[in-house]
Amino acid sequence: NTLGAGGNVVLLLIALRKKLLLLALTSLQCLLIPLLVAGALAGLTARASLIGAEHWLGHRTLIPRLVAVFGPMILATAVYLGFTLLCRVSIAGEFRDLLLARLRKR
Repeated sequence: NTLGAGGNVVLLLIALRKKLLLLALTSLQCLLIPLLVAGALAGLTARASLIGAEHWLGHRTLIPRLVAVFGPMILATAVYLGFTLLCRVSIAGEFRDLLLARLRKR
C-alpha cells in the first residue's frame, strides 16, 4: 500500500509539473522531512506496542484483541501528532485547534 501510494504521488507530481510550469513546492518540501520522520516514528511505535500487547495480554479473548488493535493505533496517532506539533508543522497546529474547539463545545 505504501509503495502504491508513493507511486501515485510521484505520478501526480509529474503530471502537475507538466501542466503548471511554475509549481511552488517549497512549502511541501519544508514539511516533507518532519512528516516522513513522524510517520516512521508512528510506525515503530505501533509495531512495538502491538508486540508488547500480544506478549503481555495474549489474544485469547475479545478484550486483549481490542487492546492489541486499538492501543497501537491510538499510541501511533499520539506520537505522530506530538512529533508534528513539536516540529511546528502548521497543519498539525490547525488540527489541534480544531480538535480542542470540538472538545470545548461538549
